[in-house]
Amino acid sequence: MKKSLIPAMLLSLVTLSGLVGCGGKKPSSTSSTAPAPTTSTTPAPAEETTVKELIAKYFNGEKIGEYTTDYTFDLKDEYKTKNPQVTVTGTYVSGAEWSYYETKRSGYIRDDNGDILFIHTAEENTNLQTDIKVGAKIKVTGTLTAYHGYPQINSGWTYELVEKAPETYNTVLSYYTETDPASLFTADKKGMNLDKAKTLVALKNMVLVSAVDQSGLTYFTPLSEVGKADALRIGVYRFHHEDPKAYMAGNVFNIYGAVTSYKGSVQIHATAHSSQDKFTGVQSVAADALTLEQKLVLSDLQANMDSVPSKVTIDYTNGVDKAKDELITVKKSLTIDGMKVFYKVTLPSDAGEAQDDWATIEETPLNRSLKIVKATEAPNPLKNVTGKIQLSRRVCAATDCADADAAFALTDTTKYKEETKTINVVHMFQKLTTLQVAINGSIPEGLSYITNNSKYPNPSWGKDDYAGALKLAYETGGFETDGAFDFTTKVTLKINLAVAAYDKDTSSPAAEGDRHAVLAITAYDAAGNEVYTTESNELYDTANKAFRDETIKIAATANVASVKVLVKTLENSTVYVKSVEITPTPETPAPETPAA
Repeated sequence: MKKSLIPAMLLSLVTLSGLVGCGGKKPSSTSSTAPAPTTSTTPAPAEETTVKELIAKYFNGEKIGEYTTDYTFDLKDEYKTKNPQVTVTGTYVSGAEWSYYETKRSGYIRDDNGDILFIHTAEENTNLQTDIKVGAKIKVTGTLTAYHGYPQINSGWTYELVEKAPETYNTVLSYYTETDPASLFTADKKGMNLDKAKTLVALKNMVLVSAVDQSGLTYFTPLSEVGKADALRIGVYRFHHEDPKAYMAGNVFNIYGAVTSYKGSVQIHATAHSSQDKFTGVQSVAADALTLEQKLVLSDLQANMDSVPSKVTIDYTNGVDKAKDELITVKKSLTIDGMKVFYKVTLPSDAGEAQDDWATIEETPLNRSLKIVKATEAPNPLKNVTGKIQLSRRVCAATDCADADAAFALTDTTKYKEETKTINVVHMFQKLTTLQVAINGSIPEGLSYITNNSKYPNPSWGKDDYAGALKLAYETGGFETDGAFDFTTKVTLKINLAVAAYDKDTSSPAAEGDRHAVLAITAYDAAGNEVYTTESNELYDTANKAFRDETIKIAATANVASVKVLVKTLENSTVYVKSVEITPTPETPAPETPAA
């Protein structure tokens, strides 16, 4: 069997402190709007109603979204097994959760009384994307349920198109109330002001302060709080865009969305930026009257070096003449008026074998790059050459730094923001026979991430007891080696991992057999042929949340060039991976023959 050359790709979710992807067998325990299960067999006829009427008739609890040790707002007991069928007419005012919005029009409708209701995902319909756009009036029929303290119409709803979406959105925008972002929170900024739950808000002049995360939370801070140590951060859940230049950290937006929460933590659902729909809930605006301090903070966000790798390997194993310089794109310009960005390369104190000529900054009319320069000849004797370089970046006002020399000559720290990154450089003249990598919030050189769903290409990371570990929350997700390896035929794979109940608030004694995971391990040769496959033992959840080593002995039919590890089975659990080692398996000496 040939190994796929293009592994599937993902991403995951956070509450205001954690992340989870979608598409697997297990429901997302941290999503604020995942579908809730129903148990009845024959639904009653749908009752046409308003949002206010259905809440009064079918639900218990005064505060929508309230969370103490559990959610206090829920269906009344007599309706939890009856599957109430309702029909509600309203204007489709906002999409939610990009992947569900894109294909099934997950979002919010607003009835004529001004009350909103979440509708999860529609029944398959070839006209769905054409009919249901922001501003369209629809009559929705479906199963009523509650999820995480909010009323919703569950997956599989049907609709009638009452009015098509308008060409302009002035009426829709009028449904959103301009709101002070701080008013969404309790006084300590840790909880949600429940009076704002299930309302439509317009949050003006919000600065994007994180990467856009279409499977988790994308964070924004009010422009007035930029640069403050305790600045407010609000997450827009599963937002997607199709304009990288507009949606970059440091840019300013108006947000039009519905207020929701997960366990009391504020989240916003907003319509994604999509070619399918002219309306977006996160709209670019100009940032006027910025102070220098604010400009420095925004420029620092825009020019962050998150995309600069911490390790670069140049491969000479096919010949020095075939190796190429490594070019890493860095920022050339900023969108913040009057601000500039510059870089320089130096050697840190622990540079190892690195030399001054290992790297340089390259400029073209359109691009700026960090250039890792390839060697012109192999060392004698032949060996791999390693060292470290340091890339420094400063942002500053054009009036203070006309060029790089002036930027790095500044000593007044109120006039610039600096970031540095150490890069491990490997000039690889021999294929590697071992792999030893630690995982702490990023995928290390030598590994690549495999998603269970191509719509979510990025990995998720553990929090709290599992902080920084790779989070594998769905079946068929995992990782594989990524590099020029020659592991021979007998190697030992050691994975430092923990297995946890996917609901962190659930106690998880090891004896409970319904909380475990199984890993599938496959080895391939240099041509991509499968040369070994096996499965791990059942890996049980442990009450002490401890990491431990899982060791697998590989005895392949040919030299191993790559190893893939996928989650085969997840029973109410999540796997966290902290490190991976692949080393030659020591030969076991033959027993001595006793003397005659």
